[in-house]
Amino acid sequence: GSSRSQLTDNAGDFYNVHWSPDGNQIAYSRGYLNAPQDSVKIYIIKTNDLGEPRLLTTGTDVKWISPNRLAITKAIITNGKIAQHYEIITTDKSIPPVMVQDSIVIIRSISGDKILIRDNHIAKKGLWIVPSDYFDNPAKAKTKELLLSKFISGSSGFNSIIVKDTDNKLWEINYATGNKQKLKDSFFASAFSVNDDNNKLAYLIDKYSAKLVLIEDIFK
Repeated sequence: GSSRSQLTDNAGDFYNVHWSPDGNQIAYSRGYLNAPQDSVKIYIIKTNDLGEPRLLTTGTDVKWISPNRLAITKAIITNGKIAQHYEIITTDKSIPPVMVQDSIVIIRSISGDKILIRDNHIAKKGLWIVPSDYFDNPAKAKTKELLLSKFISGSSGFNSIIVKDTDNKLWEINYATGNKQKLKDSFFASAFSVNDDNNKLAYLIDKYSAKLVLIEDIFK
């Protein structure tokens, strides 16, 4: 394509690149091969006023939840085991970071002031739409339930999410209305992804083959 602008130098590995909801900034992770996870750094750079990328914090992944707030995935190693949680920060660091329980998965920003989350608490298990400041005070936030309990996996677009339930049915759920439309009665893909307009879907089906073999005198 034309009108290309180089945003960074070539040192390190770049991944988890995400546009802000208003399109004015890009956030990304930067690390080095075989380096410890806690050495990965999160940067942001303005797209309308190119300059040096600004270091925000460390973390293994980054997602925008509003034009000025990000969810940073942090890895904590305890007794040799890695656990992950989110830390919510503002781009100007004007508000102290907010820690998010590890039972919540942030999926994506919706329309700049809302986010789609997956809550794995037993009492609230499912998909929810919540305001972008939800984690400041979850008890008082106004939330909207999209799907409870039977949700297994999903892939989200701009206006709706495609989900597979425990009965292997495929559904499309509209963010604004909450309306559910069944797309397929039987969908056995092990993984799938939709484009932002939700009109194309790529999926993976695992196929296993096996045979029974009798081996005599195995130790000879």
